[in-house]
Amino acid sequence: MKIWVALVLGLILSGGAPGASAKSLAMAHAPKAVKAYVAGQLRYRMGDATDVRVSRLTVAQLPDVAKRHNYLVFVTGGGWCGATGNCTILVVEQAKAGFKIIGEMHGHEPIHLLVASSHAHRDLAISVHVSAWDNYDFRWRFNGSTYVGGEPLNGYVLDTARQSKTGEQESRKLPYKPEGPLLIGSEDKGELLFAN
Repeated sequence: MKIWVALVLGLILSGGAPGASAKSLAMAHAPKAVKAYVAGQLRYRMGDATDVRVSRLTVAQLPDVAKRHNYLVFVTGGGWCGATGNCTILVVEQAKAGFKIIGEMHGHEPIHLLVASSHAHRDLAISVHVSAWDNYDFRWRFNGSTYVGGEPLNGYVLDTARQSKTGEQESRKLPYKPEGPLLIGSEDKGELLFAN
């Protein structure tokens, strides 16, 4: 009986059955002002080159130390993703006269909010395809004016226990476990960016 109670309590506290995905902080619908600003910026950048019928955005609000309204915007479809599957990611900050982009990067979900912060803005962990097969997670930090990145959170090391057929040591990928909440996950499909 004690084991059964512990199992049920564990399932309730973990959010569901074993293997259930973590709940992200993505919003069901982007705030209208954020959506309008991003739509205007992307139309300005791409003009008629984007297929507006399939462009989508997924938005998560970013908490920061100064309590500003910052948003992470993940844009997919319509020419916003490259050949390796990396898509446009923007960090938009509310300014006195609307919004401004304080970060632009390319990657894919999952995107995590890290515990560390720089200049009152939380660091981000963004997954990036570096080829058709290789995927890494990179830390992005705010430098006072924009998000800058490049610090890998995982990588490859030589595995001394394994050798290839040619006798060379094989490499293996280091695991990465995010240290903060999930902002946008692979199950978050967002909404159409441009209304027909």
